[in-house]
Amino acid sequence: LKDENEQLKTVLGRTAKGNDILGVILSRPPVSSYDTLVIDIGRVDGVQVGNKVYTDGDTLIGDIAEVYEHQSKVSLFSSPGRQISVLVGSSNTSAQATGRGLGNFVIHLPVEVGIQEGDMIILSQIRPHTFGIVEKIVVDSSDSLQTILFKSPTNINSVRFVEVDRNSK
Repeated sequence: LKDENEQLKTVLGRTAKGNDILGVILSRPPVSSYDTLVIDIGRVDGVQVGNKVYTDGDTLIGDIAEVYEHQSKVSLFSSPGRQISVLVGSSNTSAQATGRGLGNFVIHLPVEVGIQEGDMIILSQIRPHTFGIVEKIVVDSSDSLQTILFKSPTNINSVRFVEVDRNSK
């Protein structure tokens, strides 16, 4: 327990003075609905609909969709069709990422935009958060757009804990 406690403090990178709260994942797909998580913190812990949910200290994975007394449902940003504004690559090109499920996303940008595999995808916020890593770029010679496929750097199937930012909405 002591080692686990130390690991969690390191992962969170925060002191107890912050307004994040640690939650344990109770269920994930395929037990919970597609691209949702159920966590063990809820209304009594100060969790509200819209609060942002992170893993590994700064990887944003979703937000709170439903809150109950002692549990909450997290809707992952990778849910099919869900869109979010992001910044792509070292040029910080603005784009709309569309969820494809299971931590995967797609972006369509003009071919002229210089994007490379391995480029970071971050959110356009005052405190930028890791959102994904470019995995593959598909360019069709008959199209003026390139298709950028990326995924979250966190494998949601291997995560046991999440952090909920109770100040965010």
